[in-house]
Amino acid sequence: MRILILAVFFSILTTPIYADDKRDNCTEVGEIAASIMKARQAGMSLDKMMQLPNSVGNEAIVIIAYDKQRQSTELMQNRSVNQFREDILSTCEKNKI
Repeated sequence: MRILILAVFFSILTTPIYADDKRDNCTEVGEIAASIMKARQAGMSLDKMMQLPNSVGNEAIVIIAYDKQRQSTELMQNRSVNQFREDILSTCEKNKI
């Protein structure tokens, strides 16, 4: 189900013409994913997150982030944020091929 949501999300997101635009787009998506996961790890509720401007159009990323467990230490929270950013960035990059 998550893979389907991501596939639909990234196919709808945009279809840039130039390769550099695609890379920039994936970088931006990765940063949005990181900010969403930071809020998740800080304890923001799902309903409040869905109302934030960076969540509009990125609902699939929000849902995936909230499927992840919240960590109790700052170190583990930072690791979760970085891993989530890399996972979303990787998925975006793979979808361009």
